[in-house]
Amino acid sequence: MKKLVVCFMLALPLVATAQSDSVRFEISFSAMATLSDGTLESSLFVRASRPLWRTLSPELSLGVDHRRKTASFVYTLALRMDWPQPGWTPFALAGLGAESLIVGPFLTTRPLFPLGAGALFPIVAGGFIRVEYQLQHVRALAYPFNRHYFLIGIQLRW
Repeated sequence: MKKLVVCFMLALPLVATAQSDSVRFEISFSAMATLSDGTLESSLFVRASRPLWRTLSPELSLGVDHRRKTASFVYTLALRMDWPQPGWTPFALAGLGAESLIVGPFLTTRPLFPLGAGALFPIVAGGFIRVEYQLQHVRALAYPFNRHYFLIGIQLRW
């Protein structure tokens, strides 16, 4: 995973010449909160991307997921494809990543594969409401499982 993140960071300056848009960088903040059996569970994601071409962007995502008495850190690298429409922009993304799960004094890291879809709705110049569904297939040691996220947030472009 470290090699993949390093490759992504090294590639960012190289793709600057491949852009035909005025968009140079994007950052988004997305969150989700649920109440389950009287306990608040929450997720927060911060994403950064640099468009390769007009509608194709690699997206680096860092997340914190809090469920009951555990916390996990989720980091993914996904490729996002946008389909701009008048008044909104639907998108799909797929990638790979990992999750570091902290339970008491124990730390476990396991791979995951995100797949998602959503839409961007403009609110101001360069600012969007981001609504997204994401399925993460987690390859745990005992058994693989799927996790579902319904996220809402803000995305900024400049």
